[in-house]
Amino acid sequence: MRTFNRELENKWTYGAYSLGVLYLAFAPKSLLIPCPIHSFFGIYCPACGGTRALRALITGEFSLALHENALVSLLPVLMGFWILLKMKVESRSILFAYSILIVVAAITFTVFRNQAGSPLAPFEKI
Repeated sequence: MRTFNRELENKWTYGAYSLGVLYLAFAPKSLLIPCPIHSFFGIYCPACGGTRALRALITGEFSLALHENALVSLLPVLMGFWILLKMKVESRSILFAYSILIVVAAITFTVFRNQAGSPLAPFEKI
């Protein structure tokens, strides 16, 4: 059986996350990856504008991040609440219900952002 060096694994993980944050903060917009779902089908998926939203969050432009993708902008809050639930609640059914709530919110967000003239659509053409 193979054993892992957790300390080394954590260093590589943190290094990869750090490089990702640096890439988002400093890469030119022309190097950001376009959404394949929008390219093929012409609709905004729940993650469309997410890269630009994360970039705006990293640079401190919170209102721009909310407009680019409100769901991705609220992801740190949603994940924080998930972690609190996981630490404090013994019942797995509550975690399952929270997961279902997130999926329903993502589907609802997607439907509303694809309506004509929706304020939830990203600023820039993808």
